Amino acid sequence: MSATQWRVAAGAWCLVLGGLFLWLSANVGGRRLAVNDVLLLQMAQSIANPVLDGVAFVCSLLASAEIATVIMLVLTWQARRSPYFWVPLVVYVLLNAVELAGKALVPQPGPPLALHRGPMFGVELSTAGSFPSGHMSRATLVYGVIALRLWLRRRSYNWLWGCILWIWFLGFTRVYLADHWPADVAGGILLGGAALALCLALSPLAVLGIQALPADESRKR
Repeated sequence: MSATQWRVAAGAWCLVLGGLFLWLSANVGGRRLAVNDVLLLQMAQSIANPVLDGVAFVCSLLASAEIATVIMLVLTWQARRSPYFWVPLVVYVLLNAVELAGKALVPQPGPPLALHRGPMFGVELSTAGSFPSGHMSRATLVYGVIALRLWLRRRSYNWLWGCILWIWFLGFTRVYLADHWPADVAGGILLGGAALALCLALSPLAVLGIQALPADESRKR
C-alpha cells in the first residue's frame, strides 16, 4: 500500500470508529445500557479470587497514564527519523483531553466503591463520570502503534491479533476490578481506535516508525 492508500483507509476507519463512539456516548448518556453494564460486571466478578485480583491489577497497571505516557514517549523517540514523527504524541495528548471532556459531559457514574477489587495505584483524577475509560483509550492507541510496528518488521499478523486479544483482556480487567462499566471500556476502545486511525491518516510513516513505505521505495527504483 502507498502512503495515500494508508491515509484514505485510515481516514475511513477514523470516521467509522468516531461515529460509533458518538453513538455509544449518546446511549450511555441516556442510561440505555445501565442494566447491561450491571449484569456484565456481575458476570466478570463471578470468578473473583485473590490470584485473579493480582493478575488483573498488574495488567491494568500497564495501561495507566504514567506507564502509557512513558511508552508513547519512547515510541516517539524511536520514530524520530520519520517525517512528522511527533504526530502520534500530539494525538495522544488530544486523546486524553477528549477522554476528560467525555467524563465531564456524559452522565455516567462509575461502579460503586464497594465492588472495587485490588489496590489503588497512580494519580487518580476526580471526574464527574466514568465514560470513556482512559486506560482503554490510551492502551488501544499505544499498543496499537507497537503492534503495527512489529507487524511491519516481522510480517506476521499474529502481532495484530495478539494486540486485539491484549486490549480485550485489559478491558476485562477494568470491569473485573470495578474501575469501569463495560460501556466505559467499549467507549475507550472506540476512542483509542479512532485516535490510532487518525494517526495513520495524518502520518503513516510516524506510526510505523519508518522513513518510507515499502511500496513507495519500490516505486522509486
